[in-house]
Parts: sequence; C-alpha cells; structure tokens
Amino acid sequence: MPLLLLSLPLGRAVVFMLALSWINLLEWPIILSRGLVDLLPLTIMARTLVLILLAWELYRHMDKPVVPKTVI
Repeated sequence: MPLLLLSLPLGRAVVFMLALSWINLLEWPIILSRGLVDLLPLTIMARTLVLILLAWELYRHMDKPVVPKTVI
C-alpha cells in the first residue's frame, strides 16, 4: 500500500487501497469464517480485476515524463 501512495495520485491510490482492503475483508471474516468456500472464486476474480486495473493505471503513468516542480 505504501508503494501505491508513492506511485499514484492520492485519490486513485486511496480508491485502489480501499478496493483491495474491501475484497480482503470480504474474503476472511465473511466468506472463509462461515465456510462458504464456493464464493472464493468471486474474490479471486475481483482481486485479479483490481490488479489488472492497477497495472493499466501504472502503465499509463509510465508514459508521462516526471517534471520536478521548481520553487522560486
């Protein structure tokens, strides 16, 4: 999560962190503790989708050159 905060703008990093946290929270206390193993593919697909979107977002940011801000 610290790498997300360092590599993305704050708003987008928070959205990705909340999405991944929500999926993990959904997986352990709700699905696995109740023995609903049939729902695990849902969390796997959701996490994979979020990670694909994150990879796409990071790829888009690789195109832009980093211009340091000058303080006068």
